[in-house]
Amino acid sequence: MFITGIMQLSTAHLDPRERAGLERDLAIALADGETAISIGMFTAHVHSNGILFNITAAVHGIKPAAMSATTWAIIAHAEHHGCEWLLFDTGTTPDPR
Repeated sequence: MFITGIMQLSTAHLDPRERAGLERDLAIALADGETAISIGMFTAHVHSNGILFNITAAVHGIKPAAMSATTWAIIAHAEHHGCEWLLFDTGTTPDPR
Protein backbone atom coordinates (compact mmCIF):
# COMPACT_ATOMS: atom_id res chain seq x y z
CA MET A 1 0.00 0.00 0.00
CA PHE A 2 1.25 3.48 -0.87
CA ILE A 3 0.21 6.33 1.40
CA THR A 4 0.83 9.95 0.41
CA GLY A 5 1.06 13.01 2.60
CA ILE A 6 -1.61 15.65 3.04
CA MET A 7 -0.88 19.21 4.11
CA GLN A 8 -3.89 20.88 5.71
CA LEU A 9 -4.13 24.65 5.88
CA SER A 10 -6.65 27.41 6.02
CA THR A 11 -7.75 29.31 2.93
CA ALA A 12 -6.62 32.38 4.91
CA HIS A 13 -3.05 31.50 3.86
CA LEU A 14 -3.90 32.16 0.21
CA ASP A 15 -3.63 35.37 -1.73
CA PRO A 16 -6.98 37.20 -1.18
CA ARG A 17 -7.83 37.07 -4.92
CA GLU A 18 -7.15 33.34 -5.12
CA ARG A 19 -9.00 32.70 -1.84
CA ALA A 20 -12.11 34.46 -3.19
CA GLY A 21 -11.94 32.43 -6.41
CA LEU A 22 -11.45 29.16 -4.56
CA GLU A 23 -14.34 29.85 -2.20
CA ARG A 24 -16.53 30.81 -5.19
CA ASP A 25 -15.60 27.58 -7.02
CA LEU A 26 -16.35 25.59 -3.84
CA ALA A 27 -19.79 27.17 -3.44
CA ILE A 28 -20.69 26.55 -7.10
CA ALA A 29 -19.52 22.92 -6.99
CA LEU A 30 -21.45 22.20 -3.79
CA ALA A 31 -24.60 23.86 -5.18
CA ASP A 32 -24.31 21.72 -8.33
CA GLY A 33 -23.70 18.54 -6.32
CA GLU A 34 -20.24 18.02 -7.82
CA THR A 35 -17.52 16.22 -5.89
CA ALA A 36 -14.56 16.77 -8.22
CA ILE A 37 -13.62 19.81 -10.29
CA SER A 38 -10.64 21.00 -12.30
CA ILE A 39 -8.97 24.25 -11.32
CA GLY A 40 -6.12 25.10 -13.65
CA MET A 41 -3.71 22.17 -13.77
CA PHE A 42 -5.14 20.59 -10.62
CA THR A 43 -7.89 18.13 -9.90
CA ALA A 44 -9.75 19.12 -6.77
CA HIS A 45 -12.19 17.19 -4.61
CA VAL A 46 -14.78 19.34 -2.87
CA HIS A 47 -16.51 18.89 0.47
CA SER A 48 -18.53 21.18 2.69
CA ASN A 49 -15.48 22.50 4.56
CA GLY A 50 -12.97 22.97 1.78
CA ILE A 51 -11.16 21.63 -1.25
CA LEU A 52 -8.59 18.84 -1.50
CA PHE A 53 -6.04 19.31 -4.31
CA ASN A 54 -3.79 16.68 -5.82
CA ILE A 55 -0.60 18.65 -6.54
CA THR A 56 1.29 15.96 -8.47
CA ALA A 57 0.41 17.80 -11.70
CA ALA A 58 2.59 20.75 -10.69
CA VAL A 59 5.63 21.01 -12.91
CA HIS A 60 8.67 21.43 -10.69
CA GLY A 61 10.23 24.85 -10.98
CA ILE A 62 7.69 26.31 -13.42
CA LYS A 63 5.08 28.54 -11.78
CA PRO A 64 1.93 29.03 -13.86
CA ALA A 65 1.54 32.71 -14.78
CA ALA A 66 -1.91 32.95 -13.21
CA MET A 67 -0.76 31.53 -9.85
CA SER A 68 0.38 33.83 -7.05
CA ALA A 69 3.84 33.50 -5.55
CA THR A 70 2.15 32.67 -2.23
CA THR A 71 0.29 29.67 -3.62
CA TRP A 72 3.37 28.49 -5.50
CA ALA A 73 5.40 28.69 -2.26
CA ILE A 74 2.74 26.61 -0.46
CA ILE A 75 2.91 23.95 -3.19
CA ALA A 76 6.73 23.90 -3.08
CA HIS A 77 6.67 23.59 0.72
CA ALA A 78 4.20 20.70 0.54
CA GLU A 79 6.26 18.89 -2.10
CA HIS A 80 9.43 19.43 -0.07
CA HIS A 81 7.76 17.63 2.83
CA GLY A 82 6.54 14.73 0.68
CA CYS A 83 2.92 15.79 0.38
CA GLU A 84 0.96 15.09 -2.77
CA TRP A 85 -2.26 16.64 -1.47
CA LEU A 86 -3.24 20.09 -0.15
CA LEU A 87 -6.41 20.46 1.88
CA PHE A 88 -7.57 24.05 1.97
CA ASP A 89 -10.00 23.93 4.86
CA THR A 90 -12.43 26.84 5.01
CA GLY A 91 -13.24 26.03 8.64
CA THR A 92 -9.67 26.01 9.99
CA THR A 93 -8.22 28.86 11.99
CA PRO A 94 -4.75 29.69 10.65
CA ASP A 95 -1.74 28.75 12.76
CA PRO A 96 0.70 31.69 12.73
CA ARG A 97 3.69 29.37 12.31
